[in-house]
Amino acid sequence: MVATLLFEFGISHAGGTDLAFLEFVPAIVVIAFLEDRRIAAAATLLLAAAGLGARLIMKHQPLADELARAILLVLSGGMIAMLFDRSRQGLRAAMDVKLAAVEAAESRYRRAFERAALGFATASDRGVLLGVNKRLGVLLGYGQDDLVGKRLDELVHQDDRALLENSLNALRSQAPWFGSEIRLTRSDGSTLWASVTLSLSASDAIPADSLFVVVDDITE
Repeated sequence: MVATLLFEFGISHAGGTDLAFLEFVPAIVVIAFLEDRRIAAAATLLLAAAGLGARLIMKHQPLADELARAILLVLSGGMIAMLFDRSRQGLRAAMDVKLAAVEAAESRYRRAFERAALGFATASDRGVLLGVNKRLGVLLGYGQDDLVGKRLDELVHQDDRALLENSLNALRSQAPWFGSEIRLTRSDGSTLWASVTLSLSASDAIPADSLFVVVDDITE
């Protein structure tokens, strides 16, 4: 491509003619950047044909010279389109690899989350439940969908809500995790003694500002 452009410049300078064909190159670059290879190649052909026709009509240059210049423009445009197309393919391949890795990590996390013998949940930094596993629903007597959207403190016995709030504050300001034994309230109003551990999310599968909640039934 560079050799083609240098040749075009050279014959233009030697012949005292203008650089009309070279002036199409920026437009071709823009089209190749925005569109796929086929569209860029078609646009190059149209520009070359339009430029060739205009120069023959207005300047009356020798046909062989102008035809050669048009062919060189087409070759340059094709090379530009191919380079941009390869760059897009490389970027797309890299993105596909990254996406596949994220999906695999999420799949492993989801399987462990759902099959755990302990109650697990993810919550926002405000304590709103974003996702729960089946075991937590069984412990509290709720369906999984019924728990999503509830605030964590709604599930805590009213006498232990201050302890939960202190745990959340300690988690945000002092440590990456915090645990305590608190009473939870089941859907039927009965009480469940549980060891509740709160931690900041360290999983790529959930937002970094989420909380991870582990609930272990310690009722004797």
